[in-house]
Amino acid sequence: YCLSFVMPGCFIHLAEKEKFAPEEERVFIQEDPPGTFLGLLTDETYWCHVQQDPEQEERDKEATRKRFAGGVATGIGDRGSEREGCS
Repeated sequence: YCLSFVMPGCFIHLAEKEKFAPEEERVFIQEDPPGTFLGLLTDETYWCHVQQDPEQEERDKEATRKRFAGGVATGIGDRGSEREGCS
């Protein structure tokens, strides 16, 4: 799975639903062993749900905090003051 290259240590699940409500129990397709999905049918749509490894998620958050600690560079997302004028 290519997802594991961009999210090392992630857990990949399949479900018959795209989204779950916050209070709803998440029901995924049975796996045995993990990563081997049982009972898949042809002509059915399944949705991939990716769960990031908790330790990797913390490392990613810390790296993002460090990357943006100095704020946004001038000119990137900052258009400065603009005035209307005639062309």
